[in-house]
Amino acid sequence: KFFNVSAPQDILIKLPERTGTEWHELFQRTYANAHIGSISSSLPFVSFSQGAFRRTLFVIWSRFWKSLWRDRSRLYTVILQPILISVLFAFLFSPNSSGWVAAFALTMATLWFALSSGIREIVQEKERLEPELRNGMSISAYCIAKMSSLFLLSFPQTLLCAIAISWTLNVYPPWSTMLPALSGATLATSALALATSSLARSTGQANALIPLILI
Repeated sequence: KFFNVSAPQDILIKLPERTGTEWHELFQRTYANAHIGSISSSLPFVSFSQGAFRRTLFVIWSRFWKSLWRDRSRLYTVILQPILISVLFAFLFSPNSSGWVAAFALTMATLWFALSSGIREIVQEKERLEPELRNGMSISAYCIAKMSSLFLLSFPQTLLCAIAISWTLNVYPPWSTMLPALSGATLATSALALATSSLARSTGQANALIPLILI
């Protein structure tokens, strides 16, 4: 239809009539501008929109927190596990305990929080994610949204355990250095969880990898 021919083979006859630049400009005038609005409205993440990056961020953030709120068993686990682990640390350690052992325990807790929360995030969405990426969803915005969501979920859990250990050992390190260290560890573990989730073939396989990573 664009070349105004009745048979596909006649396109080869029409092509020499214009240069590549002229055909491109003609396409922009007669087709692209006329249909870009309808195309962008039919695809939720199409890259024609300048707000595709922001829209992807909003959609992924919204999807993450709505999913957490609807899955009450997971929500209760997220709330209760740092409390229980902090209480366990209070029983295990005392002011005479080794600081290195306590630091190792805090590191393992940090790994556990981020891995348990994020290792299924991508693999469980693969069927939905693939068509969205083909439709122009911003992969960078997707990764940023997932990373920030996992960080906001895992960092308070890690911070609570750090406060419990600090109180139990009666050691109070400068939080100006402690907070960046905990933030960096949480971000690194969140990235590891998402990378593992992207490589796993199923949620069961992703869950099975958690003990191996911790070891």
